[in-house]
Amino acid sequence: MSILLVDRAQFLEGVRVLDGMVKRKQQAKAIFTFRDGLLTMKIANTVVDVPATGEWSGTAKMSAQVLFAATNPPPLTDTVTLKVEGSRMSIGRISTHCEWVESRAAD
Repeated sequence: MSILLVDRAQFLEGVRVLDGMVKRKQQAKAIFTFRDGLLTMKIANTVVDVPATGEWSGTAKMSAQVLFAATNPPPLTDTVTLKVEGSRMSIGRISTHCEWVESRAAD
C-alpha cells in the first residue's frame, strides 16, 4: 500500500490550477508520482507539485474527472490522505479504480 499526506490548502490549490488549465474531457487522466517530498500531479501538459509526506513507490493514473469530484466539496480535514491499495486509489472519502505501476529500484 502507498499512502501520502498532503496539506489540504496546498492540495486544493494544486487541483484548482489543474482544473483551470485543463479542458474537462472525459478521457483525461490524472497522473500522480512522489519524489523528494513532492507529490506531482499531471493532467495533459499541466504539472503541479505539492509538498507531501509518506511512502509512494510508483505512479498512479486515474480519471481527472474523479480528481475534480474528490475536491468538490473540499475535504474537511486539514490533511488530505491519498492512498493506493491494489487497483484502488482513495483521495479523502472518494475511492476509484486506478492504474498503478510500481517504480523500479535505483541501481
